[in-house]
This record gives sequence, C-alpha cells and structure tokens, in this order.
Amino acid sequence: MTPQNSYKYGGISFGASSKNRGTRRHAACDLVVPPGSPVFAVESGLVTDVPTKAFFQETFTVTIRHNWFVVRYAELDIERCVKEGDYVFEGQQIGTVGMNYKGRGMLHFEMYRGTAGGPLSQTSNDHTYDYVPVLNYQRRKDLLDPTPYLDQWLLWSDPDAYFYA
Repeated sequence: MTPQNSYKYGGISFGASSKNRGTRRHAACDLVVPPGSPVFAVESGLVTDVPTKAFFQETFTVTIRHNWFVVRYAELDIERCVKEGDYVFEGQQIGTVGMNYKGRGMLHFEMYRGTAGGPLSQTSNDHTYDYVPVLNYQRRKDLLDPTPYLDQWLLWSDPDAYFYA
C-alpha cells in the first residue's frame, strides 16, 4: 500500500500543480517527515550555499554541488550543520527538517544537472528547461525530476522499502 504523503503521490510530487491556480509546477519532491528529522547528504560534495534568508515559511536551505548534479535541500531548520565551502560526505548530516506554519515538516528536494549558471530560483523561467517538460517551474533551466534518483537511492539504501513506499 502506498502512503498518501510520499514524494510520488499526494500533490507533493515533482511537476504537480502548485501555486498560482495551477499554473506553476512543483519543482521538487517533498519527503514528508516530522520537524526535527535529520537531513543527510545523498552523495559527497561541496556546500555552495547556506543562505540566512528564509526559503519558505521561515524554513531554510543548503545547496550542495555533488559529483554530476546539484541538490537544494530545502525547508530546513535555521540551524544547519554545514557552512558554505564545506566538503561533505555521503550520509553526513547537513541539518534538520524545519517546521512550517501548519506545524508540519518535509524535505523539499530540488535537483539540478549543474550545467546552467545563476540562481536556482528564476521566477521568469517558464519555457527554457533542458531536462524537464516545458512548464512553469520558476527554476533554473537545468532542473531535473528527482523522482528516479530518489527511487534508486531508496532501493540502494533499503531494499525492503519498495514494499512500503
């Protein structure tokens, strides 16, 4: 049985209609977990951004340049375990999940190919994506759908997880 709140179902999957009356698409997979849950790097890499400005509802981000891709780990607590310029290892804790205004927590997992420059959020980008369908994600053009990667990592880290996810 598939849980209602997974990164594939329940309106929190990549590409789901999101804001602006469904004209803006969700640019991440949301992994619903309790606030305070630890967040770990999916692979080794260089921390490129740990902003002090909130990302969404007083939650924060860490961006890591991994070997061939970039991940923005979002909706974290303000207290993060890394700083810009740190090198992290696969499985190293980088922070904890924050709490939104409804008292809920989730890891908002955005993934990029790492082939474009500039900020990850680009509100005017609605048609120049390299790796996903032409829709308004308001993100940088090298945005990736993280679903197949999360599936692969889940299977690699916990072979029994497919019986429950």
